[in-house]
Amino acid sequence: MLGLELMMAGMLMAPQNPALHQVVFPYDCKARRAPQINVRPSQSRIKYDFTKSKAYLNTMNTDTISPYGPAHKGSVSGLMSGSIGLKSKVMFSTESYAQYGMGCLYLKGVDVEITVNPKIYVASDFPQGGCMHNAILAHEMKHVNEDQYVVNKYINEIGKSLSQRIEANGAVFGPIKLSDMSNRQEAIQSALHDEVRYMNEVLNAERRQRQQDIDSLEEYQSIGVKCKSRNKSRRR
Repeated sequence: MLGLELMMAGMLMAPQNPALHQVVFPYDCKARRAPQINVRPSQSRIKYDFTKSKAYLNTMNTDTISPYGPAHKGSVSGLMSGSIGLKSKVMFSTESYAQYGMGCLYLKGVDVEITVNPKIYVASDFPQGGCMHNAILAHEMKHVNEDQYVVNKYINEIGKSLSQRIEANGAVFGPIKLSDMSNRQEAIQSALHDEVRYMNEVLNAERRQRQQDIDSLEEYQSIGVKCKSRNKSRRR
């Protein structure tokens, strides 16, 4: 039994054992408000480069799979470069009670920024304002718009995912020994960053599929047909 222990033997009282004395922490760890989750896209403008030749564009790395098949040696007339990434920041507040060596840890919120940096290239072989230049530019804009769709979709998806993780793991921790506070904070932070990294993988897997769907055989053929038809009409 903890506390004062009596041993009756000839009416002698055993001295209190200091090791058995328990200090009660008199405070409750209660958050003043629920953690805030903010997911927002970065503000970025589309960049354009119409100065590179087809020969140069063909030296640039691209993850596009040709709809003509691996045996077909095609050339790149335009492309959209860029990536979607996630940056996350986890915020805490603490209460420390040095006289007890204990404290409370609260998750204040999580900020996630979705970064996107699109840049469109159209080969300089095609003069600006010409049919092929405009057709290629319109095609590359489809890639930009698809990225915007994915970003908007995952603003909600990432928020839901983090809310579920926080609901499962909690947002109030304590009382905790002050000596353990830093380790506990790092563990919580790591778990939330892992959730963001997982959602980044899910986002980019969907993005790759959607971008590949744009580069269909029908889409590629329509560009050439459109401009050939226009050239024929001009000759008449």
